[in-house]
Amino acid sequence: FTLAGPLAATPEVKAALHKLMRALPEPLRDTATSASTAMVVDPSGWDRSAATPLRAPPHLDALQRAVIDAEQVELGYVARDRVATTRTVHPLGIADKANAWYLVAGTDAGMRTFRVDRVTSVVPTGAGAVRPDGFDLAAEWRRIAGEIDERRAPVRAHALCDPDFVGIVRMLIG
Repeated sequence: FTLAGPLAATPEVKAALHKLMRALPEPLRDTATSASTAMVVDPSGWDRSAATPLRAPPHLDALQRAVIDAEQVELGYVARDRVATTRTVHPLGIADKANAWYLVAGTDAGMRTFRVDRVTSVVPTGAGAVRPDGFDLAAEWRRIAGEIDERRAPVRAHALCDPDFVGIVRMLIG
């Protein structure tokens, strides 16, 4: 998996992981490589007041398996407006944002993000998932999170603060 934000893997960590991958027996390397790029961890939450579940959503394991196996799934999903749909998706990765889990997937309508706790069913189709050329889950997640942050707070303010009070200001306004 990949860390996003301030905890992104250092060159030393990346070198150690590469060394571990080379040490694996050949038959296990492809699966390990798929698994290593299947998830991104973003430790920052959307906001400090959000309650984060301690338990993984029920369909998380099935979605992780679909990403690692590069297999399309029929996804049952309930959107924010409570409309239930079923669609075939190409699972590309899982993002954990402070225990809020998201599936990044290709769809007929383009790249989409699904909250895993709103998934109602996951049925493997047996067909291979199509991964866009050069797809980088960590980069895609940064783009998605940036767009969401922009929509949530479209106004930006720049201010000066005494360095002694930066921690307090961050605690108060994020």
